[in-house]
Amino acid sequence: MEHLRRYQGEPVEVIDRNGWVHRGVIEWVDPVRGGMFLRTGFGRRFIPFF
Repeated sequence: MEHLRRYQGEPVEVIDRNGWVHRGVIEWVDPVRGGMFLRTGFGRRFIPFF
């Protein structure tokens, strides 16, 4: 998860386990909950890691 911190604040494209593509800016990486918050045009979304 440490490698994701260097992309914080940059636009990214994330594909979840269901194949859905989420586009946005990495707002915060949460190692305790095991995921990241992605800021999209519609608000904020939590993307968990598996």
